Amino acid sequence: MARSRVSQSHLEHRPSGFYWRRRMPVRKGLAFFSEKNFRVFSLRTTSLRDAKTLANRLTRISDQVFAAMTEKTMPIAPELADRLLTDLARFEIECFERARAIAPQRCAQAAAFELQREAALQETLRHALLLRDREVCRKPLRHVAARLGLALDEEDQDWLSLAIQATQILLDVSEERARRDQGIYDGPSPVFRSAMAQMRREAQPRQLSAGPWTPPCDVQTASAQFASTHADAATVIPNPTPRPHAGQQATVSEATAAPSAPAQPVCAATETTRPAAGHAAASAYPALPPAHSPPPQGQAASPDKEDEITRRIAARPPKIGVNLDTLSDASCISLSKPRGITLREAYDLYVDIKRAGYGENFHKHQRRHQPTGVAWEKSSGSKLDVASRIWLDLLGDLPFEDIAVSDVEDALDLIWRIPRDHGKTEHLKATAGYRELIERVDASEIDAARAQVLRVSSRSNHTNADLEAAKLGAKVPRLRVDTYLKHCRTPNAIGKMLYAMQMIDTNPFEICSWTKAEADGLKRTQDCRARTSWDDRITKLFASPVYQGETEDPGDPLFWAPLIGRLQGLRMQESLQLGPKDFGTEDGIDYLWVRNTEGNNVKSEAGERRLPVHPDLIKLGFMKLVELRRRQSQTRLFPDLTRGSTKENFAENFSKAFGYYRKTHGCYWRGLDFHALRTSFHGDLLNQDRSDAIRRRLMGHAPQDEGEKSYAQGLKMAPLLERIREVSVDTSMIISPFEMPREETRYVDQERRQHLRVV
Repeated sequence: MARSRVSQSHLEHRPSGFYWRRRMPVRKGLAFFSEKNFRVFSLRTTSLRDAKTLANRLTRISDQVFAAMTEKTMPIAPELADRLLTDLARFEIECFERARAIAPQRCAQAAAFELQREAALQETLRHALLLRDREVCRKPLRHVAARLGLALDEEDQDWLSLAIQATQILLDVSEERARRDQGIYDGPSPVFRSAMAQMRREAQPRQLSAGPWTPPCDVQTASAQFASTHADAATVIPNPTPRPHAGQQATVSEATAAPSAPAQPVCAATETTRPAAGHAAASAYPALPPAHSPPPQGQAASPDKEDEITRRIAARPPKIGVNLDTLSDASCISLSKPRGITLREAYDLYVDIKRAGYGENFHKHQRRHQPTGVAWEKSSGSKLDVASRIWLDLLGDLPFEDIAVSDVEDALDLIWRIPRDHGKTEHLKATAGYRELIERVDASEIDAARAQVLRVSSRSNHTNADLEAAKLGAKVPRLRVDTYLKHCRTPNAIGKMLYAMQMIDTNPFEICSWTKAEADGLKRTQDCRARTSWDDRITKLFASPVYQGETEDPGDPLFWAPLIGRLQGLRMQESLQLGPKDFGTEDGIDYLWVRNTEGNNVKSEAGERRLPVHPDLIKLGFMKLVELRRRQSQTRLFPDLTRGSTKENFAENFSKAFGYYRKTHGCYWRGLDFHALRTSFHGDLLNQDRSDAIRRRLMGHAPQDEGEKSYAQGLKMAPLLERIREVSVDTSMIISPFEMPREETRYVDQERRQHLRVV
C-alpha cells in the first residue's frame, strides 16, 4: 500500500486516510515483541490538523507504556502482585480472628505469653528487613500464590522486591494482631454501627421538622461522646438542631447563616440519616443537607474547593423524586451525599431505583410500578452487572464527576477489544482485570496467527488466499456492536439520572451516546447475523430422532413446540405455556387461545389472540395431546418443563435444550433458531399478498387503525383458518408420537415420571 511520510513522526498518510505507526521496542522473554513488530492504528480522519493532534496523543501514551515496560520486569503484572500481597494480609488477619473467636478462655499468663510471642515475631521481622533476609516470607508467598493459581519465578530479581514488601506486610499484620488481641480497634464494630443506625431511624420521625439542618458528626466523635455520656449520667445532652419543615425550602446559605449549635453537640449516629422523601416542598423536592463527601484519608480538602462545592450545591441542590422507603440503606446513604457519589455507588443506586419499578423521568417525582421493576430485573439486571464490572475495572471507583473524559474515551477503545466470550471459558476470564485479558488475548492471537501462517506456508502449493484464511482463522472474536453499545450506554444513562437529580453538575459520559445512524454505521463493519427464514434445511430437522418416533412421551415439547412455532407462528413462551383450558371450538373449528393470565405472560396486548389450530397439527395428533392432558388433570400441555432462574419463564431453559438438541443431531445453523420458525410463518403469510389485518391478527401484532383495533371482535375462525391453511409445510416424513402405543397414565405413577432433558 502506498504511504507518504508526514513531517511529524509516527504519522503516515495513506489513500484511506491518516494512520499512526510505531515500532514496538524489543523486550527479552516475550516472543511477540520483535524488531519487526509495529503497531498501526487508523486515525479515522482525512484532516491533517486532527491527525497531528491524535498522533501526538498516541505518541505520548506509547512513550509512557514503553517506559513502564522498561521498568517492569516482574514475572507477574503489578495488579497481580497487589492482589497477592492483599490476600496475604487478609488471610493472616481472618485466620487470627477465626482462631480467636473459637478459642477457650485463657489466663493472664497465657495472654502475656501471646503478646511476648508477637513482640518476638515483630523483632524477628524487623531483623529480617535489616539484613534483607527473604526466607521468612518465602513459604507464605508460595501458599498465597498457590491459592491464586500463580507460578512465581523466585529466581527473578523483582521477586526480591516482592519478598521485601511481603515481609513488611507480615510485620504490619503482627502489629495489628497484637492490637486486636488487646481490644484496640480503629473504630466501632460494623454490627454496632448498624445497630445505632437502626435505632436512629426508629427514633426519628420520617417527616422533616422545622429549623436548619445540622450535619452529622464523625464516627470517632460520636463514639467518644457516646462513652462519655454513659460515664457521666448527669451530663446534659443538647438537642441537635432540627431539620427544615416539609413546607420550607432550606438552602445552603440559610444553613450556614444559622446560629451554631452548643459546643460539641452529641451526634448519636455513625451513619448518615436517610433523607425524607415523598413530601411536597416549595419546589416539590426536599432540600438535602449542605454537606459533601470527606476528602480521601491523609489528604486535606482545599478551602477553595470546599467553597466551590458549597456554591455548586447552593445553585443546584439535590432533587430526589423517588420514595426512599423503597430503596436499600446503601442507596439512601448515597442519596444523602449532595456531591461526591462514586461510580460504584452510582451503578448500585441506578440498579436499585430501576429494580424498585421507577422510570427514566428522574427530574420529577415518580410513581413506581413494581411489576415493571421485576421485568427490568429479569431482562436487564445481569447486563448492568457486567457493564459495571467492566467500567469499574477500567476507570476505578472514582467520584463520578472526577472521571476525566479522556479516560472515558480510552475505556471506549478498550471495550472494543474485549473478547466476545469473556467470562465463559477459563482462559477468557478477567481474573486480573480486563486490560490484562485484552493484552493476553492480543498476544495469543498474534502467536496463533504466526503458527497458522507458518504451517500453511510450509506447504508447497499454498496460495495467498490460504495465508489470508490462516490469519483470519486465528482471530479471537471481539464484542459485537450491539453488546458494545449496550455496555457503553449504561454509564451515560446513570449520568443523566444523577444530573436530573442534581447530584452532579457535569456528566463525563455524555460521549457514550450514539444516534441510530451512527449505530447502523458501526453494524456495517461486522458480519450480519440477522435471523432468517427456514428453507429446505428444515427437512433435516424433521429427520432427527424426536420426529421419527423416538420420543419417551407423546407430549415431548422438543417435538411439539417447534411445530407449533412453524405452523401457528407462536413465540416460544406462548407455545410452552399452553394448557388444556386454552383450547376450544367455534363453528366446529378447533382453536387455541394465547392469553395473559396468572402464570402466563404475553409480549404485548396485541399478543392475546385466538387462532385456529393448523390442520397439519391436528393430523399429527395435537388435539389428542390436549384431550390426554385433560384426562390427566394437567394444567399444562408440557408439565415437566421448568422455569429459568433468571427470567423465570419456560423459554429460558427450553431454548438451551433445543439448541443442544440441534447441535447434537447436526441440524444447527446460526440464524435458524426457534424464532426463525415464526419468521418463516410470517413469510408464508406475506407471500400470499392477502389482508394485512388478518396477518397481524395471526402474528399477534398491533392493529394499524381504529376499525381494526376496536371493531375486530367479530372476526370468525373460518377466515382465519382459510388464511392459516396457506402456510404449507411438508410434514409427511414426521411420525406422530400417537402412532405407537403409549402409557397414558404415566403422570399418575410418580415413580416412573421422567423429566425433560435440559442442559
